[in-house]
Amino acid sequence: MERGLRELGRRTSIRWSAERLCLAGLRRRSPLRPERVRGSRLGDVAAAARCRTGAGRVNRSEKTPSDVTLDDAPELLIEASAGTGKTNALTTLAARLLVEKRVEIGEMLVVTFTIAATGELRDRIRTTLRAVLRLARGEDSKPKAQDKALLERWRELGIENTDIARRLDLALLDLDRANVMTIHGFCQRVLADFAFEGGLPFGFELAGDGADALNAAVTDEWRRWAYPASPLLVRYAMKKGLAADELVGWVSGYLARLDLDIVGVDTSTDEASSGLDGLERAWRDALSNARDTHQAQAESLPDGDRDRIAAVLQRAEAVFCTGGSYLGKQRESKRLRDANPALAEVLGELDRVSGELRIGYDGLLPCLRRDALLNTRALLEHRVREDRRLGFDDLLTSVHRALDAGKGLARRIRDRYPWALIDEYQDTDRVQAEIFRRIYRDTRTGDDTGALIIVGDPKQSIYRFRSADIFAYLNTSDAVAADAKLRLSRNYRSVS
Repeated sequence: MERGLRELGRRTSIRWSAERLCLAGLRRRSPLRPERVRGSRLGDVAAAARCRTGAGRVNRSEKTPSDVTLDDAPELLIEASAGTGKTNALTTLAARLLVEKRVEIGEMLVVTFTIAATGELRDRIRTTLRAVLRLARGEDSKPKAQDKALLERWRELGIENTDIARRLDLALLDLDRANVMTIHGFCQRVLADFAFEGGLPFGFELAGDGADALNAAVTDEWRRWAYPASPLLVRYAMKKGLAADELVGWVSGYLARLDLDIVGVDTSTDEASSGLDGLERAWRDALSNARDTHQAQAESLPDGDRDRIAAVLQRAEAVFCTGGSYLGKQRESKRLRDANPALAEVLGELDRVSGELRIGYDGLLPCLRRDALLNTRALLEHRVREDRRLGFDDLLTSVHRALDAGKGLARRIRDRYPWALIDEYQDTDRVQAEIFRRIYRDTRTGDDTGALIIVGDPKQSIYRFRSADIFAYLNTSDAVAADAKLRLSRNYRSVS
């Protein structure tokens, strides 16, 4: 599957797969769909995900969550399609950690991606622990197959039923304090508990989704460049998708991508703007000359040409922004050249200067987009520090940035939560995936216990709202050792 998706990504030029944002020659697109690229179709990605071609990348043994070895690697990847019981796999592994590794319930971090799912996952863990506890006490005459397999494994390891029951009983008593949370909830706790180690704001206030702050920041940035700019440039930029409201949607699509490498814009805004003042003066002079010439010779023009040219010159800015011609189409321009060469010449000059000015503007627009993204990010970071108000995306970017500054914070988090179980991992984007990587892979030493256990279905990644990134999943899969991957093919939900 991985090979098929990567090949598709190369054919369709999915920009975010390369961690690069190319602004050169960027055409106007829907501001809420920044990931859409000409020639790419998410349906094709779905087809590639359904066609599993990566033979050898996933361990296709008949191991189950009850007998997979937890010490194989610092990471364990369980790939499970819908209906194969991936939540059962996660709850089974949680039970094994509690009994086999003698992990305290507070040492486990269990993450999923919606608030509703956290409650369901906590209930499923409770159900599994209770079922195996009853079995260990001899109170269940018709156990489920996975519960039976768990108990048999523990007996083979020499763990007595009384010890099993004691460990499970203690876990159930403390289950309400278990760390079952969303990724945003986890980041919020990190910011609250490790503010000093991460250089993070103390006593911050959660400000919802941050939409108001983003709108304000983008609007401020838009005003910063638009107010001193010429009206013609502002109108042209808005026509090309740089109106403030459209810019909000575009910026929001990339704002959290801290690792984004912006390419295709190698000059500063000042360099791109140099010479534009002269071209704008030349355009205004050419327009004034065309209007004067038309007024002076209007009586000698046929009615059709006189009215057509008057209308074009009256809305000269609109014609410029749409790339139209003042001279007219080929037949109209030929007729005008034959009837009035002087007027045709000044209109042709206006067309020529307009073309040069558009080229200059087109070279500036990518710089304005880049500045909007980078300056908005900087402005939001400043306001977070000043106001101590974080939106949901700020939670992620603040933790990501703090982890990037050094390994101290990651080490502290790992010490508190040595075992992490991530459900629905296909829903991660690149920033979220890197948060877990930096905590559980980059800081690992030979003496460490614990692991990152990932459960997901890559075929579902592309159907998620917002920024779930199939390539974040595939990159994680590449980093996991082959013998630490498990694919669930049986429907464990129906096994009893």
